[in-house]
Amino acid sequence: MKSRIGSACTVPVEHIAAARDNASRPARLALATNDRHGRDWNRSIALAAIKQSIRASLYRTGITPAIARLRRRTCVLMLHGVGGAELDADVFGEMVVYLKRHFRPLSLAALVAELDEPPLVARPAVVLTFDDGLANNVTVAYPILERHAVPAAFFVCPGLIDAGSWLWTHEVRARLAMLDEPTRRALAPELPTCDVGVIVQHLKELAPTARAHGIEAVRAATPAFTPSAAQRQACDLADWAQLALLDPALVTIGSHSSSHDIMIGMDEARLEREVVGSKARIETMLGRKVEHFCYPNGDFDAAADARVRATYASALSTRVGLVPPLAPDRHALPRLAVPDDVSSLALRMALA
Repeated sequence: MKSRIGSACTVPVEHIAAARDNASRPARLALATNDRHGRDWNRSIALAAIKQSIRASLYRTGITPAIARLRRRTCVLMLHGVGGAELDADVFGEMVVYLKRHFRPLSLAALVAELDEPPLVARPAVVLTFDDGLANNVTVAYPILERHAVPAAFFVCPGLIDAGSWLWTHEVRARLAMLDEPTRRALAPELPTCDVGVIVQHLKELAPTARAHGIEAVRAATPAFTPSAAQRQACDLADWAQLALLDPALVTIGSHSSSHDIMIGMDEARLEREVVGSKARIETMLGRKVEHFCYPNGDFDAAADARVRATYASALSTRVGLVPPLAPDRHALPRLAVPDDVSSLALRMALA
């Protein structure tokens, strides 16, 4: 269904003028409202184009890279999918070239070592991290990293790999998108809107048992769901055979929990499976030591924090920022989300 803004933008100006000449006052008011929405839409488009032009100019002239280098603080970047709508493969390649030219790409282990004894070097460090363990990280991102010899960390969910499942957030979004608005509203009548993103966020905020019931309700409402080729390219996880092909000298494998569930309110047995069990499973399947953890959705409570600190050398959050220069908490390292173009990335790193 088209939004009112989208509809207004498709009406020719001459049709609006003709309608005004013959319309009643309520109709004229409605047309004026649509016209205003169209102007607002065009204004937003123009403003976005101006902002992008400014970002591109700051990047081309070297201003934003220079500012980021002058700050001399380590940046941990957070990525997810590569090669689809989220981040184009060629754009990712440009980003890797940019990062290698202006910063010191480090492995996560090297970053943790530098937290104890910061080196006296001219260029600040950058660490690339990929959440979720998506197959396109292996098939699309890894060849680019390998070509430029840039290290990265891939965080995987062994329970989902074993089950051949998607992350629940990906599955729920895809299933909800195939439902009409009345059906979505019936699934979440307590929410002010049936927007897919709002429903997913609501599920994230529920207790584990209630969240599981909500996910099952979505599945029950979409028995005919079959992923498209594009959805599979975006959401399929890498399997053990694919992960085993990654060069350990280039790619660090860490745990993203076993099931990618939100780590708040879990009982002791569940925490054991998600934190300790996931580490053991990855080590068994890949034959490599697992020392780093990444919180799903960046959320955790005191119990999860304590268990992760006792099990891993470091942990990544989704708190926005650069790594603090003094006494950083290695079990709650901040990150910057990677946008969809290199000039925006340069600006984000400069202003963080």
